[in-house]
Amino acid sequence: YRFEYDGNSIVFSGDSDYCPELVEICREADLALLECAYSDANPAKGHLTPERVGRIAAESGVKRILLNHLYPETRASDPLGTIRRQFAGPVQLVDDGEVVHL
Repeated sequence: YRFEYDGNSIVFSGDSDYCPELVEICREADLALLECAYSDANPAKGHLTPERVGRIAAESGVKRILLNHLYPETRASDPLGTIRRQFAGPVQLVDDGEVVHL
C-alpha cells in the first residue's frame, strides 16, 4: 500500500518478495515499512530478506526504511549491515507495538 498526504508518502508492504511492482510503489517514497522475515541464508518465497530489501531500496530511491516481521534468525544475521551495503539512507528495526514518530 502507498499512502500520500500533503506531499509525503509512506509505503507498507505486508508479506512480499522482490518484484518490480514493489520497487515502483516505493519509488521516491519518504518511508517504506517493509517486512524482512527471513535471512539471506534461509530465504523463503513470499518474504523479503535483507538483500532483497536493500535491492528494493537502491532501485526505488526510497528515503527511509523501517523493517518489521523479523524472525530471531534474521535479527541475528546483521540485516542492517546487509541492507546498508546497497542503501545509504536511514534504516531501522521496529518491534511489534512500537510507536514511530514521523
